[in-house]
Amino acid sequence: MTGANEWCQLAKDLKVKFQGVEDGLPTDHYLWLTGQGRKMLRGEVPLKSSWPAR
Repeated sequence: MTGANEWCQLAKDLKVKFQGVEDGLPTDHYLWLTGQGRKMLRGEVPLKSSWPAR
């Protein structure tokens, strides 16, 4: 490695395709779900016993 920033390449340059954990879910699903949990804990949205709808 000659340059300090050579290790940092764009995913498209590396031909990497990001996959979700489960088929049919967006790749950011669990990040979104965590945000919904934060809103519930802060009282911004009501607590539910079921999964929130996206």
